[in-house]
Amino acid sequence: MKPELRETLGKAVRKAWIQWAKTQNNPKDSWLIPWESMEEQDKEADRQIAEAVVQRLGEMLAIPFLNILFTEEQVKSLLAELVGIPRKE
Repeated sequence: MKPELRETLGKAVRKAWIQWAKTQNNPKDSWLIPWESMEEQDKEADRQIAEAVVQRLGEMLAIPFLNILFTEEQVKSLLAELVGIPRKE
C-alpha cells in the first residue's frame, strides 16, 4: 500500500477511535489524543489496523465481484498492484 494511503487510512482509524471514545463514560485522556499529537508507534498501529481492514474488505467484497469479470490470476495481480494485498498462491 502506498505510504500516502496508509497515512490517510491511519488517520481515519484514529478519527473513528476518538468518535467512539467520546461516547464512553470518563474516556482516558490518551484515547482522545489527535493524530498530530500521537507518538509514531501509535500512528503505525493505526496504519496497520487500516491495512488489515482494507485487506479483509478486499477479500470479502472486491474479489467475488472481480471474479465475475476476470480470471483468478488476474484478480490477484490487480489487487496486489492497486492496494498492496499480497498475492495468495
